[in-house]
Amino acid sequence: MDNKNIIILGFILFLLIFSCVENDDNIPSPAGKILKRVVSPDSLVEAVLVEQFGDATTSNSWHIYLTHIGEQITLHNRSVLADHAQNIDLFWKENKFLVISYDQARIFEFSNFWQSDKLQDWSYVVEIRLQPRTDSFSLSESDRWILNKSK
Repeated sequence: MDNKNIIILGFILFLLIFSCVENDDNIPSPAGKILKRVVSPDSLVEAVLVEQFGDATTSNSWHIYLTHIGEQITLHNRSVLADHAQNIDLFWKENKFLVISYDQARIFEFSNFWQSDKLQDWSYVVEIRLQPRTDSFSLSESDRWILNKSK
């Protein structure tokens, strides 16, 4: 079999595998290790930090979800997706105000608020704030070099 046929066969296999994956916001989050759960001061909402393990071609990633107390984590509830993170931490500054602190990270996905139809009919809104622990760069030098190299 020549290289062209191998590439075509690989592409077909890729399409077959990923055509079987559900694309639904309410499916459970990918398997990972829950690093921290932090309940809001009013005990209505929980912030959950999950480390998703990478493989040979991808690095580990960190996902932060907000949910009602006791509710299953779903992709729909994800507020932050980051990789190359160092020392991520979560804390509630007060009711409805979650702070995410970190030394360094590449943030791919971020929403600065969370709300749900199941909690006070959308009127309970949590503000989410990113707070790097430095006034300097929060991207690592190698990440800044990679990004600048493409220019």
